[in-house]
Amino acid sequence: MLARIVNLPTLCVLVAISFATSGAFGQTAQVAPADKAAEISVRIPTYALQDQVDVLSDPSRRMRMDVNVGGAGPFSFSIDSGSPRSVIATELAEKLGLKELSPVPIVRMADEGMTPTVHTDRIAFGTQVLSGLQLSSVGRQGIGSDGVIGLDGLRDRRLILDFQAQRMTVQNSKPADSSYYDNRTIVAKAQSKLGQLIISNARLGDQPVSVVIDTGADVTIGNMALFNMLKQRGLAEAPQNVTLDLGAGRSVTAQYAVAHKLVIGLAKLDNVPIYFFDAAPFGQWELASKPSMLLGMDMLRKFDLVAIDFGGRHVDFRFP
Repeated sequence: MLARIVNLPTLCVLVAISFATSGAFGQTAQVAPADKAAEISVRIPTYALQDQVDVLSDPSRRMRMDVNVGGAGPFSFSIDSGSPRSVIATELAEKLGLKELSPVPIVRMADEGMTPTVHTDRIAFGTQVLSGLQLSSVGRQGIGSDGVIGLDGLRDRRLILDFQAQRMTVQNSKPADSSYYDNRTIVAKAQSKLGQLIISNARLGDQPVSVVIDTGADVTIGNMALFNMLKQRGLAEAPQNVTLDLGAGRSVTAQYAVAHKLVIGLAKLDNVPIYFFDAAPFGQWELASKPSMLLGMDMLRKFDLVAIDFGGRHVDFRFP
């Protein structure tokens, strides 16, 4: 079979979430208020039938915000809700004359490596101000923007991805108070582990599964433990061989399949396209042997709004 070629962004994002379901996809996640079930159907994308597809994040579709670095700016930054350290484009760091620091380890999608770092006294966006940051330095082509705000800029804050308004904002944290929400919003409460938000007791079918929100990938990625579980239980279509282009000359062989059904609280996602390989972040989170997936922007865009509240330890999903 001809291998299909798929491009993926170099940097990965992680906010680990396991959504609770029970029995045959029964609800246990909190809904505020819980009036009736809402359903979202996801169709198999047309690119699944092509021999070569570019699914790198399209710069024209990325949500960005203005960020000041030191006394300069504004510059256009995106957000990686799982990267432990914020990133600045090497070209911008050199232009601003930022002081070089020692390289630090970095976990990429396929492997681990080292990345140069620089120091800045101050970063500001909206009403948020960060001081004394050590930023990873990556070429602009690798991140597609002037920089990326990571977990060091999101700690105790609330990241809102408003897909209807095509707007991304960072606010102060809010409590998971039902009076704040409408009847189209699911509130998934979470625990914090290693800086990530984790909602436990997830299930796909009758099997536990961890779902990781990955705002840095346009596609959804599963590990091989999830692939084997889906295949053994007949919960996915027949797989196809693919080659995933990870950028910077790196690629991996993967399996592509469409999972029949994924339930997130009251939301049912049908025909979910997933690319399967043992991405390096799964090992970092001790999920390599447990059925797990990185829920990419292709699925997140099925909601009107997704809010990740690091301070309040909950994730909110608003239905269309």
